[in-house]
Amino acid sequence: MATKNENKLQQLKKQGIRVLNKMPKGWKRIHGSTTAPRGYYWANNGQPLFSKDRSGQYHKNKRYERALVKE
Repeated sequence: MATKNENKLQQLKKQGIRVLNKMPKGWKRIHGSTTAPRGYYWANNGQPLFSKDRSGQYHKNKRYERALVKE
């Protein structure tokens, strides 16, 4: 029988969240996040979540990535 932690990881993987064993170079840990399962933490590639276009409107940044990283 799977534990709650294993069930949560499987659910996140189905949603398209990457689970990594180590943090890639240039990535940053997201401090203060409380939604990561035990033994993991959230990290992103350092890009902003939103970017501004030439007209000054904000759009979701297509280069932004995040993942769960094993501690």
